[in-house]
Amino acid sequence: MSLRVRLVAAAASTAILFFAGPVPADEIGWVEVEMKYVPWKANRSKEGYEHLPMTCPRSLAPGGFVQQGQQQFMPISGVGSAGRGIPVTTLETSVEMDTDADGKVDAKAKGKDSCVQFRLKSDDGTAYDYMARITRCEITSSSVQWVYQRSCFMEGTFDKTRIRLIDDDNDGVYGRAGQDAIAIGNSADHAVPVGPVVSVNDKVYHLRVHPSGTRLSLKAYEGPTGRLDATSKYQSNGKLVWAAFRAGESWFDAATAGKGGLLVPAGTYRFQMGRIYSRPQGARIKAGKMDPVEVPANETAVVAWGGPLTAQFQYGFEGRILKIAPNGPACGMAGGDVAANGGCPFGADPISVEGKGGEVYWRFEPEDFTPKVVIRRKDNKKPVHKGNCILRADHRTYHPAWWMWRNEYSEQVKNEEGPFEAMLEEDQFGKLFPGLITSEWK
Repeated sequence: MSLRVRLVAAAASTAILFFAGPVPADEIGWVEVEMKYVPWKANRSKEGYEHLPMTCPRSLAPGGFVQQGQQQFMPISGVGSAGRGIPVTTLETSVEMDTDADGKVDAKAKGKDSCVQFRLKSDDGTAYDYMARITRCEITSSSVQWVYQRSCFMEGTFDKTRIRLIDDDNDGVYGRAGQDAIAIGNSADHAVPVGPVVSVNDKVYHLRVHPSGTRLSLKAYEGPTGRLDATSKYQSNGKLVWAAFRAGESWFDAATAGKGGLLVPAGTYRFQMGRIYSRPQGARIKAGKMDPVEVPANETAVVAWGGPLTAQFQYGFEGRILKIAPNGPACGMAGGDVAANGGCPFGADPISVEGKGGEVYWRFEPEDFTPKVVIRRKDNKKPVHKGNCILRADHRTYHPAWWMWRNEYSEQVKNEEGPFEAMLEEDQFGKLFPGLITSEWK
């Protein structure tokens, strides 16, 4: 893939936040920040992903090799014939790589998981280091798939605040709005999609990123601003550690704000993704039915959400047999626009867990959501059955065993006649939310 490096107005809605060369003298107010390459060879988490020191939106979406004619490529920008990427040859237990596209093998990835470093070059001639993690996935006993994922980031400091850039779509290019990610804050452990406007140290700035990630520029935002408070009325036993809200093409992590909320441009914000945690328990959050949040100029918008949680589920009785299908339509954040693919729309999953703001909780830790299924007779409310059900598992390339979940919960009520009604209850996430997570009888 060939890069076309061009000057882009930072305030514009754009898919790429690039600039070329030094900041022109007539663009008064832009401050350039040099970014340092940081390789990351640390082991993956036990779930198999999120090996960087911050959680990123596309942790579930590794890159794959592409076949063009007789040759395979790792689709990384800036190398290879016609910009197709790094030529590779996949073998049973290793991957041979021609990292400079000169026709010779000069790197090899071996075993289940290894990191390979190489040099890339943007269209303006800027050379920069990049590291990819190559992983061998045994899909079945006779089927092997090789995938890769960025295993590095760029880091710099602005106004005494650490900024880290992540090539979150694994294409070797930094700064693609909505595709790549940025973590802002000295102790930030979560990244949000990068956009043309950011909040740094309680100030708002326009942002431009060089495609190499070696430098970025910031300029004070001059439009109206307000505050987005997503923490003061978030009800839980755990801590809201990540809460990404989007307005236009920019994302802001409102969980990192201090008292009073995060300073952001005035406008309409929609919740995108988040996470709650209280060791050892945690859960991801997606928008579900959550309403947009209006942030007026010079005012504070407070979001009321969190517990208590309720379970929603779809089911069917066939005579005395109750059927619930946990494995619903596929969803996730793999590929495409993060905002468009940030989770299933509410109602797509046969079982979901909803907060009072309409948000949906999923990917519970350390155990998945496994509610008790209670069935009773409608006429006299007599309990006639209890069992356990499992939510649809998310797609985890690195751990194929996670795919092998039962496709359907199906139980027969014995020695009783209907009609019946059912409900769900879950009691194992008390560190996150007080009390039981229950559904209505239906």
